[in-house]
Amino acid sequence: VAETPKPDSPVFKRVHHRIIGSNRLSLLAAQGRAKRMGMNTCLLSSSVSGESREIAHFYAALAREIRSFDQPVKAPACLIAGGETTVKVNGEGRGGRCQELAQALAMMIGDLPGVVFLAAGTDGVDGVTDAAGAMVDSNTLARARAAGLDLERSLARNDSYLPLSELGALVKTGPTGTNVMDVHILLVG
Repeated sequence: VAETPKPDSPVFKRVHHRIIGSNRLSLLAAQGRAKRMGMNTCLLSSSVSGESREIAHFYAALAREIRSFDQPVKAPACLIAGGETTVKVNGEGRGGRCQELAQALAMMIGDLPGVVFLAAGTDGVDGVTDAAGAMVDSNTLARARAAGLDLERSLARNDSYLPLSELGALVKTGPTGTNVMDVHILLVG
């Protein structure tokens, strides 16, 4: 059996690589579009990681900073980030890291008017669901309460899919055939 080829092996002389897509390229495209729409933009990071619920606290803090101090950019603001968060699974529910991030954030921004948040996987799949992620806003928590949905309880069971579906907050693109991690967009009007 032949040895595994080393990097300088002749078999690689005709191999060329060209990156045609990445998380950062996706984020830059979103930033360009937001600028053309007249928004003040800030590309935060293309390597966001950590527990989804903890990252939600960070995005809520950013929304509050914009509302209170016009920082890191003033409204209308579009903060853009990407990467992949994680979820510690404690329950038997359905959902994924993007849905859990969006739902957790929705529970924190109910008192901040004009905030919208999107978290979606570029592959069109979040967890074991047919959704790429979710989009929530300042009214999501009030709408959930009016519909008798207990977001805190469903989040504790890792069951974001059902309440977000009932609220019409799921983003469904279908499988895209490519994966350059997740995209997070925080709008503060």
